[in-house]
Amino acid sequence: MNKEELLKAIMELPKTETDNLISTMNSINVDDLMSAVDRFDKVPTYDELLKENKKQKEVIDRLNFIKNRKNQGASQENINKMAIEFVNSYLKEVSE
Repeated sequence: MNKEELLKAIMELPKTETDNLISTMNSINVDDLMSAVDRFDKVPTYDELLKENKKQKEVIDRLNFIKNRKNQGASQENINKMAIEFVNSYLKEVSE
């Protein structure tokens, strides 16, 4: 249900006569409701979260690989090259 459908469904609810302020509806502040609906539109989907999680795992795996190479006795020069390549590729990916 998108924002417009939700608002349409709310507007179709039975109306009652009250002494409440005009900005409230059935003791729900309309401004708060609209704000919540706007935030709801910004909540990431499961697929978006999965994609982000996969990217983060790739970063962690790559950093662990570099760390393990260091522990296996790779030269500092090679470690620096791998780290620089990783940072450059990550920055390129993020900027796209």
